[in-house]
Amino acid sequence: MGRKEIAIVLGGVTNHIILINKLKERGFYTVLIDYLEDPPAKIAADEHIQVSTFDLNAIEKIAVDRKVSLIINCCLEHLNKGICKICEKIGLPKPYSYETAMDISDKERMKTKMREGGISTTPFICVSSSDELDGVDLNFPLYVKPATGSGSNAVNRAVDVETTKEAVQKSLTRYPNSKVIIEEEAMGDEYSVYCFPSDGSANVLLVVRRYTDNNSAKHVTKCVATLGPALISQEAYKNVVTTADRIAEVFKLTNTPMFMQVMIYNNTVNVIEFAGRMAGGFSYRTIYLSTGFDLFEATINSFLQISNHVEYHKPDQYITVSTVYASPCIFNEVLGYKELFKDGTISDVILPRFSGTKINDSSANGSRVAFLIHRDKTVKGVLDKIKKTFESIDVIDTDGCSRMKRDIYLTKKKL
Repeated sequence: MGRKEIAIVLGGVTNHIILINKLKERGFYTVLIDYLEDPPAKIAADEHIQVSTFDLNAIEKIAVDRKVSLIINCCLEHLNKGICKICEKIGLPKPYSYETAMDISDKERMKTKMREGGISTTPFICVSSSDELDGVDLNFPLYVKPATGSGSNAVNRAVDVETTKEAVQKSLTRYPNSKVIIEEEAMGDEYSVYCFPSDGSANVLLVVRRYTDNNSAKHVTKCVATLGPALISQEAYKNVVTTADRIAEVFKLTNTPMFMQVMIYNNTVNVIEFAGRMAGGFSYRTIYLSTGFDLFEATINSFLQISNHVEYHKPDQYITVSTVYASPCIFNEVLGYKELFKDGTISDVILPRFSGTKINDSSANGSRVAFLIHRDKTVKGVLDKIKKTFESIDVIDTDGCSRMKRDIYLTKKKL
């Protein structure tokens, strides 16, 4: 038998288990790189090398020494810029150029290029310390986040100068080598827009409404749930598509996954930010269940520079992803969800925490313990299933105590 092609997968997150299995189905020998001793995706990989995903010199050496054919990541922010840099240097395929990867991963560059490209985005400034806040001409409330941070980590809502300075310092402490973006809160409701640009079109696969909770004492914004397809007007949807097409054009994105965070107010669209990758969490599952489009397969093709035929159907049911949060503790397990599978209340679940994981409330990611999918032909049917679920399940710590935050779930009142 001939030598198998080797694929390096960066990051051992749960979603990469699916990525690794699909690569193995294509005949690749998979090498997982992650600094943890036992990352979740280790169980699927042929081999695990304990190296940081940000150690580009080490990754490049492994790629050259092992004569790998592919370096890939599907849903982790900021890894693509390293992948594109290495691949440009040693001649491996990549989803887009290193320059494009930098434009996408650095929020200051991203928002500046959006503004220059005529894409509506929130007023913002970029600072290196809280001392630069004196005389800042932005309207409260503000969102404060690291320019090179990951996802919703270290994103905080500030309501005055004092909380803004606190949020800036928190961001700099967590990401000491990053500048801090401070931007106005856009009017309207928040939506996630999932796309796969190709052939001059962004190909909007699904638009979902994000329902958030801003009432944390630490000013941490939590995503309560998403609902798709979003309940928006035809005019608003048309503007979403136009905006997505413009982003794909300005940033030269084609044959790659893309998702946007936008605010919609009176049918106008304001872009918070976007990413040239798959979203994390359960979004890949909601997109597949709603449209039949497999983002994992398309992402592998993207990294291999194989053109995708983007074919999908319109959703025939409403679908939600609810986030289950816990108060600070040492997490043990989630109880009660298995029974809800049997009666059809829950369609799917992902449990990202192992027993013994420390749960904290300093960020939204730090207090998430489960994602739950509910589906129904009507919005009312979905809401009824969510209510039943949150009344039935529980989150237990290692001392056997209940730690579930039962008040954070989607209700009719929040729609």
